[in-house]
Amino acid sequence: MNTEVIIFAYWLLFAAAIGRVIYIRKKIIVPTLKEYGADYQEYFSPVKQKEQLQEYKNICVTHQLTNKYWRYMELSRKLHFVLFIGWIAVVAIFSEP
Repeated sequence: MNTEVIIFAYWLLFAAAIGRVIYIRKKIIVPTLKEYGADYQEYFSPVKQKEQLQEYKNICVTHQLTNKYWRYMELSRKLHFVLFIGWIAVVAIFSEP
């Protein structure tokens, strides 16, 4: 297996994880916040996103909603960090001297 295939496969895994987070935010979290009257404005700030996630979590617990995407979103930051560090390691290991 050559280096380009490994790096490309790892990059696809990272992109899929990021895409899943974006999908959950746009299609599940933001409409739920809007439905229950919370601040549903989309922010690029990680601090504001964390506040919205906490508000979403509170709505899910208060109204006993069955969707538990907030658990995935809480773990996603750690997952993306690990995938990013792993991607750097893969590139460093397989790069030609």
